[in-house]
Amino acid sequence: FSMQSPILFSAMIFSKEEVGNLSLALSLTALPIAIFGTSLGQAFYSDAAKLGQRNSKAIYELSKNTCIRLAFLSAIPALAIFFLSPIVFGALFGSAWSLSGDLAGYLSIYHAMQFVSSPMSNIVNIYNLKHYSLILNISRCSLVAFVFLSSHFMSLDIRITILVYSIMLLVYYSLYAYVLLSIPRK
Repeated sequence: FSMQSPILFSAMIFSKEEVGNLSLALSLTALPIAIFGTSLGQAFYSDAAKLGQRNSKAIYELSKNTCIRLAFLSAIPALAIFFLSPIVFGALFGSAWSLSGDLAGYLSIYHAMQFVSSPMSNIVNIYNLKHYSLILNISRCSLVAFVFLSSHFMSLDIRITILVYSIMLLVYYSLYAYVLLSIPRK
């Protein structure tokens, strides 16, 4: 649901052309995170699970080091997408899809932090704290709904809506990583 929620909300607010542009932008920007984020998450979980719950200090260090490495790894692609996608999308897909390039640039704002924080989601499994995941996911869904409902009532265009959405998710994923990193420190 979380990947499709911007499409579903946008379909109620914006034109089908705008929603199509958003769909293309989301599909192309989320693909690397889906591929690499899942693999990195599994590798992180394997390493952290071997350390075990009782070795919280080592899990915290592994988590912190993983976040730092992923932040450096994601910064250059995110910046490249932010600055180049408006040009590249129009050139590759034609001028009718240039809006997708703008939206992809905005989406890159949060995708970098999502990439950094996604392996950390496995911490809740190691410590058997699945209720954290539930609370964090409900929070995310509520924030996304709030952004799109606000956009609708304020009659914001799709570019501003997706920019606000991306900034909100940047903050969310930053706090998400912080909360998950605090678990092994307890």
